[in-house]
Amino acid sequence: IGLIEDGQLIFRYVWRDGMWEDTGIPFEIGRGVAGKVAATGKSLIVNDVNSFQDFAHPDLTEQFRVRGMLDTPIVSRNGKVVGVLDVRLPEGRRPFTEQDCELLEGLTNQAAVAIENANINQAAIENA
Repeated sequence: IGLIEDGQLIFRYVWRDGMWEDTGIPFEIGRGVAGKVAATGKSLIVNDVNSFQDFAHPDLTEQFRVRGMLDTPIVSRNGKVVGVLDVRLPEGRRPFTEQDCELLEGLTNQAAVAIENANINQAAIENA
C-alpha cells in the first residue's frame, strides 16, 4: 500500500520474498502505474510490464521481479484518493482479470475506512 504524503505516493514497505521490506519508494502523482492510479482514481491492470512504457522506476520491475500488476486507488469517504493498493503478478499465475480488479476494489474500500480512522485517532492524540 502506498499512501499520498506531501504530494507524492510513498510505498513505505513492499512485500518481497515472503517478507516486508522497508523501502520508502516515492512515486510522482501521474507517473508510472501507481502514480496514474493515484491521479485518475481508476484501477489499472498491467499484465505484461513490457507493454507499459511509463514506469516511474523501471529498475524496480527487474529488482522486484515484476511481471505484471494490478493497482487500485484507495478513496476516502469524501472521494479523495489517499493511496494505492499495488498487487504484483507472480510467476506462473494467470493474468489479472476485471473480477480480480473488482475484488481488490472491495478491499481498498475497507482499507480507506481503516486509514481514515487511524488518521482521526492520530489527530485526537496530537490534540489531547
